[in-house]
Amino acid sequence: MPLALFGAGAVAKSFLSRVPWLPARLGPVGAPSFRLASRIVNSMRAGHAVKELAEFQICRVVLVCVPDKTLAKAVSQLAEAPVRWTGKSVLLCDSGEDSHALEPIRRHGAAVASLNPLEGLRSQFIVEGDRTAVREAKHLVRDLSGQAIELSSDKMALYLAGHSFGSELFIPLVAACVDSIAAACGSTPRAVRIAEGLYQRWLRAYLHAGRKSWTGPLAWGDEDSVLREVEALRKADPERERLYRELAVFALSWSGRHPELLRKLLGDGSRPTGDGK
Repeated sequence: MPLALFGAGAVAKSFLSRVPWLPARLGPVGAPSFRLASRIVNSMRAGHAVKELAEFQICRVVLVCVPDKTLAKAVSQLAEAPVRWTGKSVLLCDSGEDSHALEPIRRHGAAVASLNPLEGLRSQFIVEGDRTAVREAKHLVRDLSGQAIELSSDKMALYLAGHSFGSELFIPLVAACVDSIAAACGSTPRAVRIAEGLYQRWLRAYLHAGRKSWTGPLAWGDEDSVLREVEALRKADPERERLYRELAVFALSWSGRHPELLRKLLGDGSRPTGDGK
């Protein structure tokens, strides 16, 4: 039985393009427009473009691969399609969302799941959702010679929060590191190289020793050094100073160390702003 695909964006760059049997098994390909569906078929060299999503009826498994910003609209389009969803599995692929985003289709009787490759780990995938759909997702992973890591759906948001700490929340931290060093040494390229060395060193240390790798003035409770850094950042860039202070407060709370330094950082952070009115 063929699989269906509803796509948009750079579908050919997704992990689906690596599925070995896709050219032989992909059937109807839908998209927000027939022109886009045809473009996806050409780029994937698989399936055939359809104008009507009713042609998905012959397929037991439907793959959804669209940019997150258009996902809600795509799900609404699928849910409103003249398709009997009962007995079908719908897999959300390469998305920052989880299977809850497919709830309108689930309400029509489909089993739903999400399937996403782990960044930097080409052969490992995160899978969550309804049991039947998860089973179909695991078949895909197996055919890619990969490993499926199954999560409970109610834990997926927590996983995504952890993912954010290592991705979009990480970049501003790197930028703060580079900007501070560059302001001191007068060279952004040199600051980038220094930052790269720092992050590589401390990541290796954490992977080797976990929490025991946490060392430095803050970890030692060196109040003079920490407050000197806070003051330097306050003069250079109040936004970076605020980030430093908030991270330092989190780190001290996380470690359970140096409550006096923690109180000082919290107290200093309560200074009045503006004219005080």
